[in-house]
Amino acid sequence: MKKTISLILALTVIITSFASFTISAQASSEKTYKSGGFKYYYSVKDNKVNINRILQTNRSKKTLNIPAKISGKKVVTFNIDNMMYDENFCNFVTKVKIPSTVTKINGYNFQHNNINLKSIVVDSKNKNYKTVKGVLYSKDMKTLVKIPHAKKMKEYKVPKSVTFIDTESMSYLSAVKKITINAPAKIDSMAVVGCTGLKTIFVGKKVKSIAYDSFGGYFTNSDLKTISVDKKNKKYASVDGVLYNKKKTTLIKCPAAKSYKNLKIAKTTKKITKQAFVGCYKLKGVTLPSGLTEIGADAFSSCSSLKSINIPKKVKKVKQYTFLYCQKLTSVKLPSSLKEIGYAAFEGCSSLKSITIPKSVKKLGGCAFQDCTKLEKLTIKNKNLEIKKSAIPYIVTGFDDETWQDIIEYKVTIIAPKGSKAQAFAKKYGIKFKAL
Repeated sequence: MKKTISLILALTVIITSFASFTISAQASSEKTYKSGGFKYYYSVKDNKVNINRILQTNRSKKTLNIPAKISGKKVVTFNIDNMMYDENFCNFVTKVKIPSTVTKINGYNFQHNNINLKSIVVDSKNKNYKTVKGVLYSKDMKTLVKIPHAKKMKEYKVPKSVTFIDTESMSYLSAVKKITINAPAKIDSMAVVGCTGLKTIFVGKKVKSIAYDSFGGYFTNSDLKTISVDKKNKKYASVDGVLYNKKKTTLIKCPAAKSYKNLKIAKTTKKITKQAFVGCYKLKGVTLPSGLTEIGADAFSSCSSLKSINIPKKVKKVKQYTFLYCQKLTSVKLPSSLKEIGYAAFEGCSSLKSITIPKSVKKLGGCAFQDCTKLEKLTIKNKNLEIKKSAIPYIVTGFDDETWQDIIEYKVTIIAPKGSKAQAFAKKYGIKFKAL
C-alpha cells in the first residue's frame, strides 16, 4: 500500500480529477469558437452563451477580448479557470476586456496561473460591472470582484463603498505589499489567498465579518507577517499580529510568515478555528492557554518548524489533520482527559520518536501516525482501544507479485497493558510489543 500523501497534494489531485470530469462532461455538449488568438469552449442555455473555458492559441496575444456574441447569441458568463492545468491557459495575457453582455462574474472565474494579468476592462455599457484603475467591481461599487494578479501597487485600499469582498477577489497577488480594508464589508471565504509579497492586512473599524479562511487556508499568503485591527472595530482584535474575535475567545488566523520562538496565545482563548495556523512555517513553539476547549481541524497543519505541543486538559479531541506534516515536532503531551484522536491527526510528523496515548482516549482515527517515520515507542494506556492498521507507521520494503500488495515493515514498538487490544493488534501484524 502506498503511503498517504499530504493533504495539499490530495486536494490538488481531487481538484484535477474534478476538473477533468467536468471538462469531459461538458465536452459532449460544448461547441468551439476561435477568435483573436484564443479558442473558446462554450455551451448554450436559454439561447445564451456560457463560455466554460478559454485556451490561448497564440502566446503573442496579450489582450483577451471576451466576445459579446457567438453565433449571434449573447455571451453572459465566462470562465478562464477550468483549464488550470493546461499549459495553453491564458498565462501570457496582461489585459482582459469584458463586454456589456456579461451578467455574472466571480473572483474564481480568473485562474491563479494567470500571473501576468495587470488590468481588467469592462465595457461602459455593462449594467452589472465596472472597473476602476483595472480592478473589477460590481456596477454599484458594493462588491469587490477581482484585482488582477500582477496589478502593480504597493498598497490596495478597499473603497469605502464596498460591502462584500468576494471569494478570491484578492487572490494570488504578486506585487501588493499591504491591503487596507476600511469598508463596512463582509469578507468571503478565501478572499485573500496565495499572495506572494503581501506582508500586512489592516482590518478597519467598520469590517463586519471575516471567515475563518478569508486570509488564507491551505493556499497560504506565504509572506504575510501581520494582521492588524483598528481598536474601534467591535467584532475583531489583533494581538501580536494574530487575528482574534473582539473578546479574544477565538483565535481566527495567524499570519504564515510571522516568526515566533514561542507564541503565547491569549489567556482568554477558548477556541482555535480550523486552519488557523496552516503553513506557519516560522512558528517554532506555541503556548496554549489552560482554558482552551477546542482546536479546529487542520489547525497546525504544515507548521514545519513547530517542535513541541502541550495540549490543555479541557481539549477533548485532537481533530483530523490537526498536526499534519509538522515535520520537526518531537514532543507531544496529551491530557489525561482526551477522548479522541482524529484521522491523520499526526500524520507526517517525521521527527516524532515517542508518544503516549492516555487511558481516557476511546477512539484512534485511521492514519493517525502514518508517515511518522522515526516513531519508536507508541504507548497506549487504554486496554480496550481499537487500532486501525493505517494508524501505525510502516515502511515499504518491497512488492509481492503474487498478492499484488506492498511488503511492509513496522519499526515501532507498541507499549500497552497485557491482554489489551493493542497487544492483539501487535501480534496480528508482527509488531514489537512491550507490556506496560
